[in-house]
Amino acid sequence: MRGVVHPLGGRKIRPAEFATPGPKLQSTGTLDRGQFNESTRFTTVQRPVVWNHWVLDGATRTVTFRWTSPSGTVLDGTFDPHPNWDFTDAQFPGQMPLEKGRRSVAMLTPSHPELATIFTANKGRHARKSN
Repeated sequence: MRGVVHPLGGRKIRPAEFATPGPKLQSTGTLDRGQFNESTRFTTVQRPVVWNHWVLDGATRTVTFRWTSPSGTVLDGTFDPHPNWDFTDAQFPGQMPLEKGRRSVAMLTPSHPELATIFTANKGRHARKSN
């Protein structure tokens, strides 16, 4: 079985990963008119979105996204993805603007290892995505 290639998340789902269901890849970015744009750099006024790619098993589950600020403040947001969704995204649920500095978002589920992504927020212009 070949891995699924997707431009987000930086790699394929590996063939061995198809053997066990659950979240496999995670990335951060922004939503613009419904389109996800992958990025690890944000301005303090851009609302981050976490994106995940799943191997499905049809099970209903609740996941928690744990957003951690540079000062250590933790904000949890829960999400109930549909059992047949293989891609999910969730927006940062906190107040804006973002605190400047290095941040993280982790997906936590009771039955799967944590997926974590590091990103930064700084004042000024967001780096433009290259084509």
